[in-house]
Order: sequence, then structure tokens, then C-alpha cells
Amino acid sequence: MLPFVKPVEVKQYFQNEKIDTYNDAIELIIKNEKIDKNKINILMVHQFVTANNKNPETCESEIINVGGIENVDAANFNQFDYVALGHIHGPQKISKDTIRYAGTMLKYSFSEVNHNKSAVLIDVKSKNNITYKLLPLKPIRDMRVIKGPIEELLKEENYKETNTQDYIKAIITNEEAIYDAIGQIRKVYPNTLSLEIANIKTAAQNMNLEKIEDLKQKDEFELFDDFYEFQNNIKLDEEQKEIVKQVIKQAKN
Repeated sequence: MLPFVKPVEVKQYFQNEKIDTYNDAIELIIKNEKIDKNKINILMVHQFVTANNKNPETCESEIINVGGIENVDAANFNQFDYVALGHIHGPQKISKDTIRYAGTMLKYSFSEVNHNKSAVLIDVKSKNNITYKLLPLKPIRDMRVIKGPIEELLKEENYKETNTQDYIKAIITNEEAIYDAIGQIRKVYPNTLSLEIANIKTAAQNMNLEKIEDLKQKDEFELFDDFYEFQNNIKLDEEQKEIVKQVIKQAKN
């Protein structure tokens, strides 16, 4: 078993070694273990394991550090016959079938609604004969997203064959304002956890927010360049660009 470890923790035991990343730490730990390759070796590890710099599928509750500093390469575990991974919610293999994230047994956010949760049953027959199968896990209450006009969502014919006790995210698409939408939805789906409005108005608001974020990424020259083209329907020529750049430079000084 190999718990989640950080480089700073491993440095205490290998003070003369260069350990800058999580991968350095794990590589060094395994390198210093006396692993008998003639025996069956199974490892349980709780790190963020990737293969060929390709990240596993994640959900909104899982934060991936910029630059992949927490990444641990699956190649470190090649001498193990099976590697059982934790840390990631979605069940999936990494590089090969014998290195797997089992995933969580339950869904923890609506970004996981399409996950097929399961438990991994491993059959260890011999050194080179290890098989597995996924045992589906069906919760008492699932996590679902329903979307449409509120009157359609509340029609009995549209929900009578479903489990109305499921945890629900309701997306209402009506253009007009709806009185106590969450209260109406909860009369049918008492475990509604989230409600959103998705119509022309909210789409426009989201578009404006995206434009604001785009603007934040631009410098003074790019903003003026865009403004000039918007006002005059033509772009700045090269001479004008140089003049504008000089003006901005002088203004900053």
C-alpha cells in the first residue's frame, strides 16, 4: 500500500536526492523498494496517476494543478501486476487494463451524472493470469439532470416511470418568469438540489460574461485595436499601429 505522499515528505528520507515533483518522489520510493518480480505484486496507491502526459477524465469537484506538478507517470508501476488507484471519481483505466481508478461508489456532483459506478473484482490466478470484472453499483437514489419547460417536467407521463426520489438538477427553459419554480419542482421531485434557468436572456448574460473574461486577457493596444475596427469597420494600418503603441508607451511612463 502506498498512501498519498508529497515531495517535501519524501525529502526527509532521501536528503541527497533531487525531488522536485510528485513523480520524482514516487519514482524514488519504488526504486528503493525490494520488489520480487517473480512474485505477484499488487499495489494500492492514492496519487494523481497519468500516462504520456494525458490526464484521466475528471469532474468539476476535482482540481487539476496547472503544469501537472502532481502528476505521477503510470510507467513507474510497470513492475506491478495490478495497480488499484484512488483519488479520481470516474472509473477508468490508465495506459492499460491492470492500472485502474476504481472510482467512487456514489456520485458526488452533477458533473458525474453519466458515470457508471462500479466495484472492481480482481481474480488473481497466477503471475501472468490476472483478470477483473466490473460489478455495477446501483444507488437507492441516483443523481440526474432534467431539462425542459416546467409544465413538461411536471407532467405525470414524463416522470411516472422514473424514480422521483432521485437527486435532481432541474434546468427550466421557459422564457417567461416562473413563480416559485423550485417549489413546484419539489412537489414532484422532493430531493431537487439545484435549479437553473436556461433561456434567451440567460444565454445572453453568459455570452456577456465570456466577453468580459476575453477582455481581461487583452492589453491596452489590443483593446484599442478592437475598438477602432468596431467604430470604423476597418483595421489599423501598420503606421497607425506604431503610433498607437508609442502613445500607450508614453502614457504608461
